[in-house]
Amino acid sequence: MPTVTSNGTVVVRRNPVDWITGALAVIGAINWGLVGLAHFDLVAAIFGAGSARRTDRLYLGGSGWSVLAHSSICPEP
Repeated sequence: MPTVTSNGTVVVRRNPVDWITGALAVIGAINWGLVGLAHFDLVAAIFGAGSARRTDRLYLGGSGWSVLAHSSICPEP
């Protein structure tokens, strides 16, 4: 949770799950940008096409929702 210090700055402490979901959200955003612009699927190129792609998409989608939920939490003054 964000903490407001005495001088008014906000300190956010992130746990490993926050870092992992943030990284996956960035990877997912880059991947879908490449799919839209150049028709190049970076995740498929790295991991190969197959049944693992569905699992990869679930991880990327779940991390995106997690980042969205965490970004909408505002600290109280």
